[in-house]
Amino acid sequence: AQVGDVLNYTVTITNNGNTAATGSVTDTFEVNGEAAELVWGDNVSVSGGVISFENLAANSTITITASYTVKEGDKTITNSVTGGDTVTTDVAALSVTKTTNATNNTVKVGDTIVYTIEVENVGGVALTNVAVSDNKWTSNTTISVPGDPDAALNGDHQYIIESLAVGESVTITYSYEATAND
Repeated sequence: AQVGDVLNYTVTITNNGNTAATGSVTDTFEVNGEAAELVWGDNVSVSGGVISFENLAANSTITITASYTVKEGDKTITNSVTGGDTVTTDVAALSVTKTTNATNNTVKVGDTIVYTIEVENVGGVALTNVAVSDNKWTSNTTISVPGDPDAALNGDHQYIIESLAVGESVTITYSYEATAND
């Protein structure tokens, strides 16, 4: 999942008995190991994660829905229901930081500026084939990536990070010559 995605959950309660039933089940919902709130559908009474039902007819079923919108900083989302399944969703998230050795008002045409781009996996799931691009990159740009002596841009002027574990970061460095258009 990614920030902004809506995760939908369905809880189904079935009365297999021969008389109406009243009761409750507990839904435990956590984000990053902390209790969090779901947005419940209109057909249910929920308090503190306890789903209550009354007079569920014999041999009948009720279906209850809930949703959660993934937010910035979410890594692992877990939803479990007493006597039911546990659903775990890992969230993909990147932090990208670009810095330079240049300071304001000191760059002149022809100066070489060194840029550093750090890409960090701040989500809850390992990532593959992460495409990094920069508006300064051209077919002539040479990049340096520690641990990747063959680092190069592809035909779309992107550097592809083949795999990025949770918490891992990759640093890309390149030089750029300032032009009159900058």
